[in-house]
Formats: sequence, structure tokens, C-alpha cells
Amino acid sequence: MNKRISLLFIATLFITINAMAQKPEISFSETTYDFGTIAEEDGNVTHVYEFTNTGSSDLLLSQVQASCGCTTPQWIREPIAPKEKGTITVTYRTAGRPGPFTKSITVTSNAGKQILFIKGVVIPKGQNIETAYPILKGDVRIISESINFGDITHGENKTTRFSLANNAKSDVFVNFINLPDYITAESKKIKVDEKSNITLSFDTKKAEKWGRINEDIVFVTGDVKNKKTIKHKVTVLANIIEQFTQEQISNAPTIQIAGEIVAGEVQKGKKKTVVATFKNTGKSPLYIRNLSSDDSCLLIHDISKPIKPGDEGKLKITIDATDLATQDYRKAVNIMSNDPKNVNKSFMLTFKVK
Repeated sequence: MNKRISLLFIATLFITINAMAQKPEISFSETTYDFGTIAEEDGNVTHVYEFTNTGSSDLLLSQVQASCGCTTPQWIREPIAPKEKGTITVTYRTAGRPGPFTKSITVTSNAGKQILFIKGVVIPKGQNIETAYPILKGDVRIISESINFGDITHGENKTTRFSLANNAKSDVFVNFINLPDYITAESKKIKVDEKSNITLSFDTKKAEKWGRINEDIVFVTGDVKNKKTIKHKVTVLANIIEQFTQEQISNAPTIQIAGEIVAGEVQKGKKKTVVATFKNTGKSPLYIRNLSSDDSCLLIHDISKPIKPGDEGKLKITIDATDLATQDYRKAVNIMSNDPKNVNKSFMLTFKVK
């Protein structure tokens, strides 16, 4: 009898474990879409999000809810088999909604919850180009001198839009040149009085960077007739972040470093290198993704090797006192790592210039 009970228990346990292993996973090709600049009179705008069931059982979307009545989602209602794709169509109504917008869409399924975002700027009816696009760049006008990709998960490719308008007397072409490998941009011809958006893509796999990105790029404008070109500079902004699985969180590294590192005295006009010691008290190797400071007087040396659990790391910082006044200083240093609880860990570096 006991043998039969044991066999039944083992069979039940096997079925339970097998059922737990069989679960769906929802993976989106993008989670944020930027419509760029939209003219209110052009009407509603729509974007289609594509996702894949990367799990091992059928995926079923039970609800897709927008944060505002101005946003309407439509989604597939049938179960999606493993490795199959599905779509969610999101429509934003521009009428009576001038100005910038950011809306969220919560997707609920048997794989959990996922939040999507749409954003953009609606130009009010009747507003002239000079007001809507205040910055003049040769033959075109633009809204901003920066192109912001926002947060991008490492390994993903994200697109955004650069808004511009042509109020010259002839058609113009716009083309980005000498871009870094990880940024691509389309070229466009813009007609007289036309408002348009240029799509740019950021491929984090090619960037080999982490954390904040602040880089100048160049675009060229020219008259279609005489081909005369003018170069213009804009700034690309992005923040490359890491997405952790539950297993990585459970077996994560832990960075420990003092909140303040005292560097002592630095002779005016000279340089001094100090070492800040930190430790990995976690369960897996600690990788330093990015080291940064907003102060140009600090040169922070990269750390390429992982820090094993229980080991210490040495962070070298060179203080350049060439242009510093003789006084006390407190400078912030940020360490970006694969510690999920302390992705960005900061400390203060204090020193005195004599």
C-alpha cells in the first residue's frame, strides 16, 4: 500500500513540476514608440506592437488597457502557440489634445503584466511653422536640438523620430552623415511647408556601451535644385540599461563601497591618482558596466575584469587640479554594475587643492 502511495506521490510531483516548467513568455520587439511631431489636423495616429511567445505553452492575452480614453488598443484574442507572433494595435486620438503626450498601455496575460508606452507632440491647428518649430537650421526648422532615445535595454534596437519642417521656397533634402556604427537614420526630401519626421535607430549590440550616452551627430540640409549643403549639429541622448531575469536576481552580485572616499591634498596645477576599494559580497561575478562623473577634473579608469564573489576591486581615479581653485571639493562618482539592487551606486570623492 505504501508503495502505491509513493508511486502516486512521485507521479503527482512529476506532473506538477512538468506543469510549472510549461509556461508562456511574452517578448516585445519594442516597448516604447515615439510618434514624433503630429499635426492635430492630420487626425488619429496608429502603431502596431509585435510580440512573440518565447515560452513553452500557449500565451493568452486577457486584457490590454490604456491609461487614457484618448488611447484605444486592439489585440489578438486567440491563444498564441510557442514561437508564434501576435500584435497589439494602439491608436491615439489627436483632436483637442495639443502638446506633448506620453501614454501607457498595460498588457495582462497568463505570462504576467507588461507595460507599453506611446509618446509624441501634437501641433495645434492653425499654428504656423515658426512657432511650432522655433529653431532654424539652414533650410529647415526643428523643435529641439537633441534626439532622446530614453531608456534602452541592452541588446535591443530602439527607434525614435526627429521632427522638422521646411518653410523655405523650394524642396530640401535632409541626410545624417558620419554616424557612429550603432545609429542609423533615413534620408528624406521635404517639400515646401511640409512637416515631417525622420526615423533614427539605436542598436545597443553595436554600441558596446552602458549607461548614459551624450553624443553629437551631424545632419546635412540642402536645396534640391542647386545641391548647396549646410551641416548642422544635434545631440543624441540615451540611457542603456540592463534587464535582469529572476534567476539573475536570486544569484546576483552585491557591490559594497564606502559612501565617501577621502583623497587628501592635491597640489594646484598637478595631478593625483587615488584608489577606491570596493568588494563583491554577492553570489556571482560583479561586472562594472560604466564609470562616470559629471566633473571634467576627474578621470576614471575603466575596470574590464569581473570581480569574483568575495574579492575586492580597485577603482583608479585621477584628479586633475590644473584649473581648480585652492579650496575643498566634494565630487560625485557613479558606478554602474550588474548588481540588480545597486545598478547605479554613487559615492563622494573629497579632496583639497593647495
